[in-house]
Amino acid sequence: FLGIPIEKAASNFNGKKYSEFKSELAEVIIKTLEPIQERKAKLMKNKKAIYKILADGAEKARVIASKTMKEVREKTGLV
Repeated sequence: FLGIPIEKAASNFNGKKYSEFKSELAEVIIKTLEPIQERKAKLMKNKKAIYKILADGAEKARVIASKTMKEVREKTGLV
């Protein structure tokens, strides 16, 4: 979440309590996820549009998967 190597992050907490690590980690995660949560909240105001997009995408995926599975069954002799 900080974009630094694990070794560097670990050395930053060398000699510190585990509770300090947990507290700082929680803060970093919250700050990182906050914009995502805000964007999700805005998008969820229009649930019908989101569900339509998801349904359309699922249908497209089913068509592709169906073709792929037909090919797999033919090549493996499971037809």
